[in-house]
Amino acid sequence: MNVARLAVAALLAVTVSAGRARAELPYPATHGEWHEVTTSRFRVYSDAGVAPATRAARHLERLAEAMEKTRAGLRVDSTRKVCVYAFRDAESFRPYVENAGDDYGTTVGYQLAGCDVDYLMYFIVPGNRSLAFASHEFTHAAVSRTLGRMPVWVSEGLAEYFSTFESRARRAQIGRPVPGSRRRLRDRVQPLSTFLLVGQNSPEYSHGPHRSLLYAQSWELVHMLLQDDETGPARFQTLLRRLAAGVPSADALAQLYGPGAVDSLERRLRRRVFETAVRYQDYDFDSAFVTVPVRARALERAETQLLLGELLAHAYDSQLPEAERHLVAAWRADSSQPRAAALLAHVAARRGDSEAAARWAGVVARAPSADARAAGIAADALARRWRRRRETLPWPAAGPSPHESLARSLYERALAMEPGNDTWLAGYAMTFLDDTMGVAGASAALARAQERWPPRSDMAGAQSILAMRAGDVAGAMRWYRDIPGGDERLYWRGQAGTLIANAGFRSSADQARAGRAAVAESSLVSLRRTVGEPGVARICDERLRALREQREIPESARESRANNARRIQ
Repeated sequence: MNVARLAVAALLAVTVSAGRARAELPYPATHGEWHEVTTSRFRVYSDAGVAPATRAARHLERLAEAMEKTRAGLRVDSTRKVCVYAFRDAESFRPYVENAGDDYGTTVGYQLAGCDVDYLMYFIVPGNRSLAFASHEFTHAAVSRTLGRMPVWVSEGLAEYFSTFESRARRAQIGRPVPGSRRRLRDRVQPLSTFLLVGQNSPEYSHGPHRSLLYAQSWELVHMLLQDDETGPARFQTLLRRLAAGVPSADALAQLYGPGAVDSLERRLRRRVFETAVRYQDYDFDSAFVTVPVRARALERAETQLLLGELLAHAYDSQLPEAERHLVAAWRADSSQPRAAALLAHVAARRGDSEAAARWAGVVARAPSADARAAGIAADALARRWRRRRETLPWPAAGPSPHESLARSLYERALAMEPGNDTWLAGYAMTFLDDTMGVAGASAALARAQERWPPRSDMAGAQSILAMRAGDVAGAMRWYRDIPGGDERLYWRGQAGTLIANAGFRSSADQARAGRAAVAESSLVSLRRTVGEPGVARICDERLRALREQREIPESARESRANNARRIQ
């Protein structure tokens, strides 16, 4: 037995021991009887019985069909799966949510984006309110896969707009009023100039008494833009595209609704909350609600532990220990299936333990049973290791690390079973960012993945880096300039821009040493003008002074090392 296999064997021994020590998970949900109900788009898991799960699955299937064909223009189909967890009550749900509530309300449901799955979870309450929570959270997933990260008012406004979706027999209503919203808003409408700026970390959104008001005003504004005039849907879709491209909300509204749009829309909104009539849209289906095809089955205990552990593995960092406990229990119950090992690799990677992640990924690589998701999840745990460390990529390429090589082989296994999976295609391409071999194929794989996603900063940034690795400086610059807005834009501009700059520094130094000072100077002037990353202009100026004073340009390798040590904030 070689050293690598010994390490895996030791890991398994420790894991099984830990599993025996904690054989019984002290959570109500892990001891309930869970069922899975599937439709063409959804998998619904519930410990409340088959009937509620079936109702939720059919409801979401109907919502997805209507959403795709009506006014907001959202896309619901992709290779990303949608898994819904419908807990039977608050007690069953509580261990799987970080903040169960505060003095102003209880968290009833939320949505998570995994590497290849969108997770929706909620607990069942009396009446049909649970389906409103399911609709709200699925809308968040649809907005994300169509448009990427959006301003809070749009994201929550659309989620509330579709939360009241009702489907009976062959007809549905879309855009019905959210109960109590207008009553809460009277005399409490927040000025749009500040309301439009509310972000994910704003206190009025993250907690406290004003969150319900923010939801209500978001619904009122989105409903007004969609329903109040005949050009509303077309203009609103254009508005969404501009917001997705990074245009600030106030500017996008002014472009489409006139220079004084923020003030005029606020006046309309303040009048609207006193109206009693609410316009909504009817939608007719070709078949009855009860004929939506579903398949149902009971889950084994180990499968339940695995599914709940998977949910926790993609939740908050504080829940990772509980994720590990669930997954260890699932692994102990059935170590022949590799998905628990893959998710344990994911948990280890999130904790920053890359060696443990690699050992668990090795278990997946040697598993006798074929499981595309297990291979893809394990690969994803390894492929982004450099990104989690927030390090810049070196120039020239250092070549893939052993972890990245293992990730690449696991992605290849996943793609052999699911050739069109855009998540695995994108991940596979990312394993070539520190390589020069095979980058053309990686760029093609990334282009295929990009066809199914809204503009994403990580994909555009990766394309710029791959072009640079292939020697296509002009192509790298085009992608660099076109990296779209979003939370990670600065990070990917930093990665691509620093790589372009390091290559330019090395090239200009080589040109100067070869006696082509004019060419080197022109190269540095162009680099200074086109790459705006921190420090690039200073280094260009230093080198230009050295050229003009006929001094030797600093060694490019030393400069490259200095840049590689810099952390991108």
